[in-house]
Amino acid sequence: MPKITIDDREVEARDGENLIDAAARIGVNIPHFCYHPGLSVAGNCRQCLVELDGNAKPQIACNLPLKDGMKIRCTTPAIQEARRGVLEFLLLNHPIDCPVCDQAGECRLQEYYMGHGLYDARRNVDKVHKPKVVDLGPLVVLDAERCVLCTRCVRFCQEVAGTEELYVKERGHHAEIVTFPGMQLDNPYSGNVIDVCPVGALLNRQFRFQSRVWWLKQADNVCSSCARGCNIRVDHHWNKVQRLVPRPNPDVNKYWMCDRGRMNFQSYNDNRLVDARVGAQDSTLRDAIDTLCTRLTAAAGEVAVLLSPKLANEELLVMRRLFGDLLRVKVLGAGSLEPDQPEDDILRRADPHPNSFAVQMLGLQGDVRKIVRESQARVLVIVGDDPLGWDPSLAETFARYETVAALLTNSNATAAAVDAAGGILIPLATHFEFAGSFTNFEGRVQAFEPALASPGSAMAASDLGIELAHTLGLAFWPRTEHPALVLEAIWSELLPAGVALAAPGWGQVPQDELVATPRPTAQSTTKGYTPSGTV
Repeated sequence: MPKITIDDREVEARDGENLIDAAARIGVNIPHFCYHPGLSVAGNCRQCLVELDGNAKPQIACNLPLKDGMKIRCTTPAIQEARRGVLEFLLLNHPIDCPVCDQAGECRLQEYYMGHGLYDARRNVDKVHKPKVVDLGPLVVLDAERCVLCTRCVRFCQEVAGTEELYVKERGHHAEIVTFPGMQLDNPYSGNVIDVCPVGALLNRQFRFQSRVWWLKQADNVCSSCARGCNIRVDHHWNKVQRLVPRPNPDVNKYWMCDRGRMNFQSYNDNRLVDARVGAQDSTLRDAIDTLCTRLTAAAGEVAVLLSPKLANEELLVMRRLFGDLLRVKVLGAGSLEPDQPEDDILRRADPHPNSFAVQMLGLQGDVRKIVRESQARVLVIVGDDPLGWDPSLAETFARYETVAALLTNSNATAAAVDAAGGILIPLATHFEFAGSFTNFEGRVQAFEPALASPGSAMAASDLGIELAHTLGLAFWPRTEHPALVLEAIWSELLPAGVALAAPGWGQVPQDELVATPRPTAQSTTKGYTPSGTV
């Protein structure tokens, strides 16, 4: 690995590392537009100029092979002046519409302009005008006047998506990004061109004019749209998700996420189940919990429980311990009728659930239709799943249960059927509203943090399970106002359950790295519970 000197500071560059990334590791920011660590080097913006000892002319950092003993200077007056000239050239035809641009506040052109102090324009002719508000596809809007022609979007479509919808038309001041004739930017990863665009040229149609970026609060989370578990950042304001963007993780999703995951946030904002209902009447959460506990006690184990593979590790474990270990219900299983989705070799997995691996590790696999139709139980409890949304005929079986209870995040087909049957509805929090973890298809445990406050009386299924246990008078994890203490207690149980063998405690579950877990050789069990109770 070559040792180089950047601004009189020695750094050992990694094999194949780009100078821009090596400099960033020691806190030296080399301005750039066209370079992106997940794409090939284009070297066309010329903003990343540096001085290299022994070379008379400035060099571009992005395409400078690193060799042992190199001495590089990034902040000399000559380099600052050279970058200032490049920036002036890029701004010749750029519109002054920062006040209405969605990228304002996170725009590199804006940041570099302020950093280089180039305040006086020397242009004395009209700017070249280009198309604005161009619909490139269902998700992406182009403002060609703002484009600096870095070609990141073109390279992404060529090298990552493999669809090649975009190219550069014309030359010089008249060059602009366009789609090939008869094509739209409509590949499953089209939203990533918004993320890689360093200026306000490519915009998210749904986020456009919704919020200023400096209003947004951010939280690290994990995408729940498939078994991949892409690392994402939740940008939120007014307790609503405004947008989802990918977080870099070289072992899971690199720098990308699919459009399905990107746009799957309206369910966290809208149509939420916020209040409990009992017997088709509004109820307090306390009354709904008491009623459910009364029915569970009366059923004496004649209970069928259907869990969702969308539940977090902690929620699955609490529910399994409550219903399997302590209540010894007749049937306990996890599954979903949601069909597989298109899969590819980039990120998307056919399995649309984020926690199917944990379901397997906990020995909870179940047949949804058998659980609902053939359990012969007196009480049916559905947690986090919407089986009627995929098979409406299951509603006919509700009539033979004395009680049907559904613990759900949204008002969906199952919620409507339970309410119509006079059952019990209890609102659940989504994984954007509590701290927890998912186990992806590779067996990697990834933690997420809360971004939003739960609406109404909604709470996580793990917290609800603890409350049910205490109401039933069972020895269980303690109630506490401190979620971290609950997580620590739950994770002490995850070790013998086989879900996170590499993690001794919740505090050591990283959010930006991975905790690998072994693939199961047999169905995992905990003391006092056998998978024979599953269907």
